[in-house]
Amino acid sequence: MDEKLFFVDFEYAGKDDPAKFIADFFIQPEIKVDVGYMQLFADKALDFSDNKEIIISRAIKLLPMFQVKWCCIIMNEFFPEIAERRMFSNPELDIQESKYKQLEKAKALLLEIN
Repeated sequence: MDEKLFFVDFEYAGKDDPAKFIADFFIQPEIKVDVGYMQLFADKALDFSDNKEIIISRAIKLLPMFQVKWCCIIMNEFFPEIAERRMFSNPELDIQESKYKQLEKAKALLLEIN
């Protein structure tokens, strides 16, 4: 049995899931928003939908999975091609320090997962 794990990222494949949109708003690391506001935010953001409560419930249930995904995104700095691109765009960047900061962000996010 082949024990490889594959992740298929459909980020640029078209319409995004509103549950992912809601979760990403609270998880993305640059501007922290307390997850306690999720219901209030989702109520307003999903006014267009007749399935608002189903979407909110799905966002809450999938939140831990999206948090793990964000940890992976944060750790992209460890891929040589990503690090190279970062150093090209900012020649003064200390890539080791940048990796350390990203690792600390990922650790903090992992600790938030229920």
